[in-house]
Amino acid sequence: MHVKDQKVYHVAFKRGARTKLHYHEEGQLLFVTEGKGILVFCKRSSNEYGSVKIRASSKSRLKTGDMVYIPKYTLHWHGALKGSNFSHIAFIAFTKKGKEADTVWYESDFVSYAAKKV
Repeated sequence: MHVKDQKVYHVAFKRGARTKLHYHEEGQLLFVTEGKGILVFCKRSSNEYGSVKIRASSKSRLKTGDMVYIPKYTLHWHGALKGSNFSHIAFIAFTKKGKEADTVWYESDFVSYAAKKV
C-alpha cells in the first residue's frame, strides 16, 4: 500500500469523548499518538426494521505507541478513557477501484441497540 492508496487522519478526543458506532468499507489502522483510549468491537445479532441489536465482542485499552488494525466491515467505536485525552493517526485503505472507502455511521446506545444513519 502506498500513501496515495489511503486516507490519513489525525484525530483527537477530549476526556471521555468517543466516536459513534461505525464501520469502514476497507481496513483501518490506528496508531495511538497520545493518552489512553479504548477500542470496542461489536457484533450484530439481529436486524429489525432498520435497527440492529448489538453486543460488545471485544474491548482493548490503548495507550501511546499502540497500533491496532480494524478489518473492513467490522462494527466498532473508539475514543478517550474518562480522565484522559487521547489521539491517534488513522490510516484507511482505498477500495480496489481506487476510491476513498466509505464510513457507515450508526446512532447507538453502545450496549444493545444501533440504527444506521442515513
